Amino acid sequence: MTDLTIFDPDVVAQYRISTQDVARVKQYVRLLRGDSAPELQDIARGGEVGTRLLLNRLVELRWLLTRDPLLLERERHEVEKLIADQQEILERSRSLAEAALLGLIAKRKRPWETRKVIRYRLIEKYYPGEGWQVWGTLYENCSGMFPQVKVLIRAIPDDDRRTGRHLDRRIVELDIGIEDGERIVDPSYPIRFRVLPEIRTIEGASHHEVRTRLWEVIFEEMEKRRAERRVEYDAPEPTYVPLRERSEKED
Repeated sequence: MTDLTIFDPDVVAQYRISTQDVARVKQYVRLLRGDSAPELQDIARGGEVGTRLLLNRLVELRWLLTRDPLLLERERHEVEKLIADQQEILERSRSLAEAALLGLIAKRKRPWETRKVIRYRLIEKYYPGEGWQVWGTLYENCSGMFPQVKVLIRAIPDDDRRTGRHLDRRIVELDIGIEDGERIVDPSYPIRFRVLPEIRTIEGASHHEVRTRLWEVIFEEMEKRRAERRVEYDAPEPTYVPLRERSEKED
C-alpha cells in the first residue's frame, strides 16, 4: 500500500487523494507506458516531482472515468483514442491542476492570507436516456469583479456557449442569489436544468482556488453517482412450497 505521506499533504487534502487513487493512477500509467515507465518510479518516490506527476495523471484519469467507467479494463489503443477525443478538456484540466499546485505553494509563502468560505449549490442537467446528471455548480461571486452579480456558474464544458450566456443573463436580469438559485431554471428553454436545494460550503484563499475546488467537487459528484448506479439491489425471489392436497383416503 502506498504511503500518502510521501506526497504534498496540501495536495492530498485538497484533492482528497486516497491510496486507491494512487493505485488507479499507477494502473493507468502502466496501461499507457508499460511496467518499466520512469513515471512510475517518480511517483513512487513522491516529493515535489512525484506529487506533480500524480496530480496531473489523477485529474486526467478522473475525467476519463466519467466518460468510460471501465477505462482501466480497456486495451491501450482504446484508451489512447478516448484521450485523443477528450484532448481539449484534458489539457484544460491539467492546466488547472498545475495552477492549483502553484497556488498551494504560494499560499504557504503567504500564511497571513485569509481563506474565504463560499456557499454553492449543485446544478443538474437532464440527459435523454440517462436522466439527471451533475452538470455544474452555482456559487457566490467571490471574484472581486461584477459586484452587481451575486452568483456565478462553474460547469463542465459539454454545452455550447449559448447555454452559458442564457443562464448568465437570467442571473443578472432576475438578480438571482444563492438562496433563490432555482430561479435560474427557464421552463421554456430546450435544455432542462434543476438546482438542488442543499446549500453547501467550500473554502479557498482566492477566486481561482475556489473555482479549482468546485471543478473537483463536480468530478467527485460524478464519480459518486456513477458508483451508486453500479450498486445492484437483488430482491429475494419468493419461495414457493408445493402443498399436496390430502386425499379422502388419507383422512
